[in-house]
Amino acid sequence: MVRNIKPAKSLVVAFLASILVVLSVPFVASAGSSALTARGVTATSAVWSVVARPVGATTTSGALAIDWSVNKGTPFAFVELVNVGTVDLVGQSFTVTTIASTSGSTKLPSLTFEACVNGSWNTATSTCSGTITVMGSVSTGTFASPVGLSTGRFLGIRIVSSGNPGSNFRSTISATVSRTQIRPNSTINT
Repeated sequence: MVRNIKPAKSLVVAFLASILVVLSVPFVASAGSSALTARGVTATSAVWSVVARPVGATTTSGALAIDWSVNKGTPFAFVELVNVGTVDLVGQSFTVTTIASTSGSTKLPSLTFEACVNGSWNTATSTCSGTITVMGSVSTGTFASPVGLSTGRFLGIRIVSSGNPGSNFRSTISATVSRTQIRPNSTINT
């Protein structure tokens, strides 16, 4: 008896080929959906920035100028620090330049920055509904503050001057943020 093997081989080859096609279809579909998901990812850049502004004012850019005219008592001014960036902060730095507005040898005052943390300042009574935290002191120069600030939030600050009665001066205040003042665990690729 003679057998014809060719038709059986063809059948086996066709069967194996169809199994390969069936098994490969889910992988192709899966690869296609992953590619679509990957195409939907948007990469953005982190921005870290703060702005000092008068209380209740619209956020602006640039330095804030405060004119002091000391008549009696301890002068103070209220400002807000706004996080206009896209990441939470663990601190910020302030650069202060103070110049005398009157002639003579007027001693420049020391300015102490006090934050009202977890509360707000009552500007009429100069009281804080939260906790008063000293951020730093300087007459002219730079200091780093360890007070954190979330994205889009603002922090009330009272600036207390040690100016003597009869002295007039102007302070220019700039706030900046460095990479080390960004909240840990923020993903930043540079």
